[in-house]
Amino acid sequence: MNRKHYFISDVHLGRKGKEEREKKILSFLEFIKRDASSLFILGDLFDFWWEYKTVIPKDNLEFFFRIRELIAQGVKIYYLPGNHDWTAGRFFSGLGVVVAREMEILLFEKPVFLIHGDFLDDSLLTNFSRFAYRFPISRFLFSLLHPNLGIPLARNFIGISGGTAWVKHLEKKFLKFAEEKIREGFFLVGLGHIHTPFLEKIGDGYYLNPGDWLSHFTYGVLDDKEGVKLEKWEG
Repeated sequence: MNRKHYFISDVHLGRKGKEEREKKILSFLEFIKRDASSLFILGDLFDFWWEYKTVIPKDNLEFFFRIRELIAQGVKIYYLPGNHDWTAGRFFSGLGVVVAREMEILLFEKPVFLIHGDFLDDSLLTNFSRFAYRFPISRFLFSLLHPNLGIPLARNFIGISGGTAWVKHLEKKFLKFAEEKIREGFFLVGLGHIHTPFLEKIGDGYYLNPGDWLSHFTYGVLDDKEGVKLEKWEG
């Protein structure tokens, strides 16, 4: 059977009132077991994730079980954190997931560049989330909060503010960035963040944005026979 590489982004597990959406991503993981060589998660897998030393949120245990099943079957899982889950690291590495902030990789002997893409977003809210996650002082202060307080506090804030940063000019910025990377020689450039499913052939390469699992339920596929595709999950 021909093996495939799959790409998803912006699932936002943990966002309130989205139980049906989380069932869909679990059924998708079950589906790709049949022919996946690898799965690339291009950021914002969680609506909020914090790497405590001894604690993890219990909400998404079934998702972790599915990930472990895929890895045990030989599927490679790559996770490129975004602005909602930047601290993802040691826990996922312990599961066998490869965690990287950006990635250059050969797939079917073709060069691929992958990153979440929030660094292209200069909106106030995205800048604030980057500060909260990445500056040592803000991370230290948040780590002092008990998880029963810190996690609900962060989720409530993100749930209120998360959708306001998606503006049309970002689509053009992302496309321009992809064009530059393709000129550098990459066959495929994969970005997330903007929640807009997008696939376009640019010269000898492709720009792929898998979209999101809040409203579009879309994913990308790289197939050695059929090339790059953008699909919608109906399962």
